[in-house]
Amino acid sequence: SPDKDILCEANPTGQNVTLLCSWEGGNPSANVTLEFKNINETRHDTVSKTVLKTNVITNDSLSCRGSQYEQQSCKLLLARPIADVPNPDTSVEEGKSATMTVNLISNKRRADSPQILPTTFTWINPHNQTLSNGDTYKINSSDYSSELVIFSPKVNDSGTYQCAAENFMGKSTFVFTLRVQQGPPSPPPKPPNPLSAGAIAGIVIGSLAGVALIGTAVFFIVKSTKSMFYCKSVLCTPVDV
Repeated sequence: SPDKDILCEANPTGQNVTLLCSWEGGNPSANVTLEFKNINETRHDTVSKTVLKTNVITNDSLSCRGSQYEQQSCKLLLARPIADVPNPDTSVEEGKSATMTVNLISNKRRADSPQILPTTFTWINPHNQTLSNGDTYKINSSDYSSELVIFSPKVNDSGTYQCAAENFMGKSTFVFTLRVQQGPPSPPPKPPNPLSAGAIAGIVIGSLAGVALIGTAVFFIVKSTKSMFYCKSVLCTPVDV
């Protein structure tokens, strides 16, 4: 049997859409059948058919069946994007990251759960600006999902965010509401640490030493004013009065 699962695809080109069913790699080659509206065609490995876009209506489906010792099938839903948005309203404190996610519904290759068309995503902020990856935003997208992360949002980042999802069948817009709340006020500054007993003793001793030095200086100044000098010839001899 072929190594990979059977594949259903629809690729737009101008005014046309090429429908494709493929199950390659089998030996012998698998028989592959493409079914779309009144088209029913079987070939080895791959079947493709080109139709006008105007002949493709929302919720049409492409069915593919493969047979080679075993059988596989897949179904592709031709419709604009449909998404599961479990949390359209988000509330965060200022400075904490906010995340918004869009997951398109049904991308499994099973007949009872159709595959969906690959989709491109665009995120728009409350100021109607298209977002891209940077210091403030990070966008992670695949063909079937997209996630927007806002780093350290401020209160003025609150508002309505939009995710536009588009494929060749149309465009859908998913709306999110972000509320950024001010965080708790900063705690008051801590009072200075009280002085230890050793520090207090050092201050007292230093103060006393300063007083003692001042007293000594005053003593010598007063003493010098009570002295007179008696000079004879060249020599001057201090004499106490």
